[in-house]
Amino acid sequence: MPAGTPSRLTPMAQPSAGPSNAANNSIPMSNTGTETPGRSPFQVPTPSFVPTTSLPAISGCISPPISGWLPAPPVQQVERIIPDEDPQRPVDLGDDDDDDEGDGEGVRSEDLDETEGDEGDDEGDPSQVPAGPSKRPQTRRRLPEWLLSQFRMKLAECGPNFRDAHGLPPLYASGNTFWFPQPSTFFLLKHDNPSPNKLYNPRFFLWDPEPLCSGGIPCPNCQHRLHRHGHVSRPRRIVDINSTFWIIGYRYRCPTCVHPKTGKRTVTYHSWDSRILAVLPAELSSEFPARLSHRSGISNVLFSWVRSCFAKGMGGKQISDAIREQHLLHYNFTRLQYFNVLCSRTLDGWIGKKYDDFPPFEDTSPNGPRNFLPCAQWLWDMYSQFMEGHRNSINQHTAMRSASIIAIDHSHKVRNESWSVIHTFKIGFPSVGY
Repeated sequence: MPAGTPSRLTPMAQPSAGPSNAANNSIPMSNTGTETPGRSPFQVPTPSFVPTTSLPAISGCISPPISGWLPAPPVQQVERIIPDEDPQRPVDLGDDDDDDEGDGEGVRSEDLDETEGDEGDDEGDPSQVPAGPSKRPQTRRRLPEWLLSQFRMKLAECGPNFRDAHGLPPLYASGNTFWFPQPSTFFLLKHDNPSPNKLYNPRFFLWDPEPLCSGGIPCPNCQHRLHRHGHVSRPRRIVDINSTFWIIGYRYRCPTCVHPKTGKRTVTYHSWDSRILAVLPAELSSEFPARLSHRSGISNVLFSWVRSCFAKGMGGKQISDAIREQHLLHYNFTRLQYFNVLCSRTLDGWIGKKYDDFPPFEDTSPNGPRNFLPCAQWLWDMYSQFMEGHRNSINQHTAMRSASIIAIDHSHKVRNESWSVIHTFKIGFPSVGY
């Protein structure tokens, strides 16, 4: 090593014998515990307390080990946040839509009872199955007077005296629409004595397709021409996206078919019967605005939205609650308009007058709105009925798909406490699939 160059020391290295750094780089080979001037930084200082018990020396260490009792680490209390799994716990099969909080009970239920007048001879529509659970028999309540008065008024406008030579009512002949005109809430509030009954403002849809068909409507059974046999005694309630509307229908009688119960030629059909809609021209039947249940129905606009929600993973309870929110918003907005008009009136407008309070949304009294909202089961039944009606079309569409896009599903799902394995294999023919 050249002179004047300091040697690199390690704890186990011997001091260099060079004359230039012999005095500065000397490291004592033992440590007596006393502080020595010029002590090397590689030395480990001895503890200041007197050891009572010495620990065995560690091989390879030039400094003596630390003697004495080491302080014990503090005891930490560990709390278990995640509890142990219970092997006897129930298994969630994922068959319901209770993952999210939802009520899904709707408002009221469909009214069920015997038919009125001679409508007991009407042919029952096989596609209109009771939708929703029925735990006990229910009585059909009488429609409120505010609705019946509007219903009678609309029927009078379409009476025989107001129809043209082709049997078209004024709404079809001159209005070119199926919907009766509906006044806005603003004009209804301009009356001197506004009331909540006037603000319910029901919408009506007239469905009398018989005069719109040049050759008449054939009977679904015998193909003879049907004839108008009066109107249906009650309008059909339809649930829309944020309100309800009512369909005014007519009855059509077959002159040749014999009723199986009475043995008379009294077989009649409602104009909204699915068998009547099936024999109508496609461009005319597509104007019918709803899908019917046993006593009510759902509009095509709302049902399309419900189908999209089911397809995107929403449950029936959540959909029912969303429809309820929209109906409540519409109802409360009309209620607010009513209160704003009353608050804007001066003292002279209140003296000697008495105004009715706006009833709650769920009020079923004679002066109440008598609202109806579908429950989750009702929506599921309507959706299932629609899918069953398109089963053949869905199967045909699936069979026409190319097998090259079919995936292999090896997932194992627990359904009804049983294992089911679905295997879909790719076959050799590219244009055939199963």
